[in-house]
Amino acid sequence: MIYDMNKDNDSREAKLFNSPLVIDAYDWTTQEGIKITIPEVANTLLEAGMIDQDGNPTAKAIKEGLVDPRLMTDPELIADFKARHKEFALLSDEYFKVIDGVVHISETGLIILGEKNK
Repeated sequence: MIYDMNKDNDSREAKLFNSPLVIDAYDWTTQEGIKITIPEVANTLLEAGMIDQDGNPTAKAIKEGLVDPRLMTDPELIADFKARHKEFALLSDEYFKVIDGVVHISETGLIILGEKNK
């Protein structure tokens, strides 16, 4: 979804436009002398698949080095993992643990997942 830069921001757009990745990209581009607005940066990152509609970094952004996964919060890492691995999407976050930026699944979680897939 591309946002209309001419209309008033609703709360989702405000969250998108204030996301750290958008602000960092805006700061970098303006420091390079490029004239651009924050909504334009957000739309560019959305179109490139670097952020989702809430301004959170995507797996592509992490893979391409725009975001250090060790700096993401545990819930963000778990959500990203579940988005990339759809088979785990229905499993509650309580069965996941993040250690040094890597998402791990508990044995109990794997058992529950196995039961759901029978």
